[in-house]
Amino acid sequence: NPYYLTYLQLIVHQDDEKIKSLTDAKGKRVGTLKNALSERVLQAEEGIEIVSYEDDINSFSDLENHRIDGVFLDAPVIMYYAGENDKLKTVGPPVGQMMYGIVTRKSDTKLLNEINFALDKIAKSGKLREIYDRWNLWNPYLAAHFEDPNPTKIPPVMYHYFLESSGKHKTYWDKI
Repeated sequence: NPYYLTYLQLIVHQDDEKIKSLTDAKGKRVGTLKNALSERVLQAEEGIEIVSYEDDINSFSDLENHRIDGVFLDAPVIMYYAGENDKLKTVGPPVGQMMYGIVTRKSDTKLLNEINFALDKIAKSGKLREIYDRWNLWNPYLAAHFEDPNPTKIPPVMYHYFLESSGKHKTYWDKI
């Protein structure tokens, strides 16, 4: 069973008015993670120059420094690495749907059943939703999957902690 569902997202420079979706990225240089689903999706699009990276951090650095025109990755990665960056913006609708799961050997059916039971238990108790809310990871795909359309009630304290501890959170002085 999947424990997380998300989508792919494109992010560009804040001042870029030409790229409004993945379709508009034709003839542009778009960075992504090597051997990831996002790379395969870009390969299926005609006319996009794909710049593949071993890690996602360098793609954002190249985007900020105008060496590439966009970055196309999993939405949570976009949010965590560039979500508070005033120089960048997400564009276009979500692309596709991705499911994250826990992998076991085929022969480990007992372990797989125990993992799925535990995930189901914390999902039904509301604890899994609470974790996603605290990390700012709840999204419409999860809402549909877990049949929980309610708005977030728990502040994303761990997401803000991440931003502060990584130097990505804007201070009062940054905002003025």
